[in-house]
Amino acid sequence: MERALQDDETYGRFADIVCTRRDLDDVFTGLCSDVLVALEADGRQPYRTTLAVVNRWRQLFSGIPRTLTETQEIGLIGELSVLLHLLVKDPGAVRWWTGPEGGRHDFSDGLRAVEVKSTHTTSERRTFDVHGLDQLEAPQDGRLTLAWQRFEKSPRGRTVGELAAEAARMCDDESELWLRLARVGYRHGQTDDEGALRVSPLEERWYEVDGAFPRLTAEPVPDALLDVRYTVDLAGVHSPVLDDAAVDAFLDELGWTP
Repeated sequence: MERALQDDETYGRFADIVCTRRDLDDVFTGLCSDVLVALEADGRQPYRTTLAVVNRWRQLFSGIPRTLTETQEIGLIGELSVLLHLLVKDPGAVRWWTGPEGGRHDFSDGLRAVEVKSTHTTSERRTFDVHGLDQLEAPQDGRLTLAWQRFEKSPRGRTVGELAAEAARMCDDESELWLRLARVGYRHGQTDDEGALRVSPLEERWYEVDGAFPRLTAEPVPDALLDVRYTVDLAGVHSPVLDDAAVDAFLDELGWTP
């Protein structure tokens, strides 16, 4: 809201932004940061600029679903698992988690990318769905790896909330992490109830997505071709599975510039 403040010498009108929810403090920090960046870029109408930023954030949170589906939770658990690997190497690795920001791939530094596909034991087949003709396209002059993971339900497994909390402890910018989680439907402070989905990793395979890896491509994509989806069965993939050393080396390179 707009507030007038006056002392013995000056009078002014100010935009007053308040968050009354302590569980949203980290997300609120991100909002304030966006406001300051916007004001630095254009401070001619500070109240109007501030209100525009706040309204964008309102639109963001108004679109958050109340609950994630089980499939969405499995997918998020897979991405958080990869993020935790990256955070061990770099506490700032949240910035490479580009999927929630609308990026083509789940993780990318612009030159190297990781696409994460996760499933659970309701299906015995090693398959995954691809959305669009560019999801398995490497960045220009870059590399793309596929991380395929299978999880099983287990009372000793971990939840989305537990993985998110661990990532928050490891990263150097909690507000950015919670903002990305909010964009995929998980809100900071959301608690796990007794029925929360708990899963344990059962199988993991990494592949280099190169010319030998099966995928559909179209260059350029025809204007009339919309919402292309297809399924890849890893049983028919002849590309070698990357060993732990190769995966670790690739993740070491993510974000590195000479």
